Amino acid sequence: MNIIKQINQKGIRLHSKWQEANERITQYIKLSKKQQQLPIFFQCIFLLIRIFYWFIIEMNQPGKEIMMRNQAKKMNDNLLLRQRINQNTQKAMLYLKKISFKKQLSYARRFLREEPFYRHALYNRCDLYKETTNSNCNWFESIFISNFKSSTVLVVVQKVFTKLLFWVLLQNITMLINRRIDNLYKYDDTIFCYDKAIQIDLIFCHCLFQQRFVISWLYQVIYQKISGNTHQQQRITSRQFSIVNQKRMNLSVFNYEIKKQKMNIFISVIQQISDSIRYLKIHNSQQCDCDTLMFQIKTRLTVLLSNSLMIVLNENLIKDNTI
Repeated sequence: MNIIKQINQKGIRLHSKWQEANERITQYIKLSKKQQQLPIFFQCIFLLIRIFYWFIIEMNQPGKEIMMRNQAKKMNDNLLLRQRINQNTQKAMLYLKKISFKKQLSYARRFLREEPFYRHALYNRCDLYKETTNSNCNWFESIFISNFKSSTVLVVVQKVFTKLLFWVLLQNITMLINRRIDNLYKYDDTIFCYDKAIQIDLIFCHCLFQQRFVISWLYQVIYQKISGNTHQQQRITSRQFSIVNQKRMNLSVFNYEIKKQKMNIFISVIQQISDSIRYLKIHNSQQCDCDTLMFQIKTRLTVLLSNSLMIVLNENLIKDNTI
């Protein structure tokens, strides 16, 4: 029992010591926080005083900032000048002249600010310069107007002269065109006659060859006439005759192809008739009489001719639609 009492007493003592230590630690932490807050507070107050002092000084000295800015600009300009001179040695002189001109302007402005009496003389000089320039401008305007009037007269004379020349040329050109149109009408009549002859007789090949010969000869004659004329007549005649000849050549080619097709159809019809006659002779030589054989040939011919006529009518319809 004595041992248990001793242990309990030791435990109570340890607990009391631990509480004392805890209280001392809390007190020490509070003191350290107070000690840290006081210098921070004083530092903040010191910074505020410095800012306020700097603000008052700068407000009382506004020209100091401008001077610092100008010095910074000069330093920057000098650095740029050195860089550009090192990069482009050829353009260095021009750049130096430009900078010197800017410096002279800045010196002049400073001089006029410091001594405003010289501004009045400068303004008077500017007014005199404006008056002289205005008088010179009026003089130049009068000269320009007189020159413009004389130039307009010359332009009118040139227009009249060109119109007269154009009228004379038109008369000559119209005479040539009328003559050639008369010749073309004659050629048109001949080609129309050949077309009619070909329509009447499809197998009349002589008309086809004559039509092609006339058109080719007409084309050669026109080409020779065009080549013999001057450049202006070439432009006028080539535009007219090329269109006419192109249409005629297209029509002749179209007609020739149609006639060729018709000839082929006619030849095929004749071959079919001959084949049918041979067939009938071989198969009906012993059984049929001559009358029956002729009747069969006629029926065969009528069928073939009706088919050929239908083909020709269809071709004519196609031709009319294309034209």
